[in-house]
Amino acid sequence: MTVRNGWNWVTELNSFEFNYPLRAMVAGPYLGGQGEREALYPIRYTDSTGQRLNGANRYVVKLDSAP
Repeated sequence: MTVRNGWNWVTELNSFEFNYPLRAMVAGPYLGGQGEREALYPIRYTDSTGQRLNGANRYVVKLDSAP
């Protein structure tokens, strides 16, 4: 897994082999997801200030437009 701009990106989904912790992680939030050749699954756990996300706050995701 790598972290970019606060988002967690799981890699190596195409080759589990004997990486059982990765297999267990994919079975949870990624619902047995496809490998990164077919799909990407970014997950965010914290807000822009580093505070853990929770249902008490309202969040907005803003994406830059393509140039």
